[in-house]
Amino acid sequence: MRYIFSYTLILFLILGCKSQSVQTSDLAFSKVDLELHQIYQEYYKDRKDFGHEKDSLLPLFETKLKDALGKKEYYGRAFDSLTKSKQVTVLTSKDKKLQIYSWDTFNMGSWKQYNSMYQYENNNQLYTGFLSEKDLNTGNYINFSDGYHFEIIDIDTNFYLVKGYGTHGHGHEFYTMRLLSFREGKLQDCISCFNGEDRLVLYKSRSQKDKLTYDLEKKEISFLEHKEDEDMGVMRPTGKKIVLSFNNGQFKSKN
Repeated sequence: MRYIFSYTLILFLILGCKSQSVQTSDLAFSKVDLELHQIYQEYYKDRKDFGHEKDSLLPLFETKLKDALGKKEYYGRAFDSLTKSKQVTVLTSKDKKLQIYSWDTFNMGSWKQYNSMYQYENNNQLYTGFLSEKDLNTGNYINFSDGYHFEIIDIDTNFYLVKGYGTHGHGHEFYTMRLLSFREGKLQDCISCFNGEDRLVLYKSRSQKDKLTYDLEKKEISFLEHKEDEDMGVMRPTGKKIVLSFNNGQFKSKN
């Protein structure tokens, strides 16, 4: 009886320690989640102002988010406080290895800018980074990377087709498709895989309802070609339909 009692006591202590550890981790995560929400909301309510306080809040938010996404003990947890507003969205790939966070950084009516960060799990290691690209001299977003991402398609093993959307005002908007894979310790765009381009961009007038569409069964992207009307300064459809088919890690034209 004494041995049974001792074993039961040890088991109780072990389970108690694990339970306390889980509770401590849950409490720490909830605190981080709430802090991220509060920092972002403080930034977002004054996002149209260009004061020093606003300028410091966004880098603080991004630094703390990157730090949180890199912690193994937080992996797989939902940032419920942070994402309960429409300004911050999160996507999860079908294989659960990739998550993409997008948040509104600048909103002036029809001109919007978003930033995005990924969390990727590979061989029990977490990797994080930005999916946006900025000019090192000006700090401005380039290559239509300031849209938000709204869908992840697991197109092949460790290959993800990611859809994005954004608008730069002046009556125009853009859709993007990026083929992402994990290489050299980070998630990267493919190289020249969209008919020679690293990503696919449909830049168009908002009055035109055309979109980039993807056929899951055929693994094909299709869209209407748009070109600039130089006299009017707007993008117009040419009437030509472009179809790109996926094969061996690349999308190539079928036209």
